[in-house]
Amino acid sequence: MIKITLSFFANLQTIFGEEIILQVEHPIRVIELFFLFKTKDGIPANSIFLHGDVSLNDDYNILLDGRNIQGFNGIKTIINEDCFLSFFPKVGGG
Repeated sequence: MIKITLSFFANLQTIFGEEIILQVEHPIRVIELFFLFKTKDGIPANSIFLHGDVSLNDDYNILLDGRNIQGFNGIKTIINEDCFLSFFPKVGGG
């Protein structure tokens, strides 16, 4: 089993909670992960993080073990071992 720990920051903690732990039996792409968990209110995560179930919503940054998934293969990045994913909304300010 592959253990995937999802950690949420800023306003995403209100929507998902601080952390979700998933167990999957085989390697999985990041895009597939979004169909495996929901908000506290039962809304599928893919409807928040994905555009049309095919591309990442630009409002969020996702880190895989501390590195942005865009530096790997984006949402097509394969998770094949225990890992930690961090979800951040993009924020601005001065």
